[in-house]
Amino acid sequence: MSQLVTARIRGTAAKLGLPHLAEILNQYVERAEEGKLGYLDFLDLVLAEELAVRDDRRFRQGLRLSKLPHHKTLDDYDFSFQPELDPRKVKDLATRWGQVFGDGVLATAILDRLLHHCDVIAINGPGYRLKNRLAAIERETDVA
Repeated sequence: MSQLVTARIRGTAAKLGLPHLAEILNQYVERAEEGKLGYLDFLDLVLAEELAVRDDRRFRQGLRLSKLPHHKTLDDYDFSFQPELDPRKVKDLATRWGQVFGDGVLATAILDRLLHHCDVIAINGPGYRLKNRLAAIERETDVA
């Protein structure tokens, strides 16, 4: 690729807020040439990488803003702190959250925050909405 085109792409990428593209443009070009990528595949590669960089940056910023005291993984968690918790269920929940949020670190941070700053309360019986609805049905009205 000519120097003029490379410089123009870097400038445009910087103006569009794609600093990662501007930094490693040559690596993208090498990967495209090695893999004999077509135009659409190359564009897909660049956009996917930029999105991953943005998501990672946003995640790290959110973690920094959360002001969690220190980084801890679920493997380091002391389950004797709350013996009524089943470690398998917690790890399964963290895995599911990791699939939703895209990173197990965030799920671990959320669980850590919940488990250290909450008490487990068992609530038996119907909730207030159900109680009101049942009372309305008994009175044969539609008010709930």
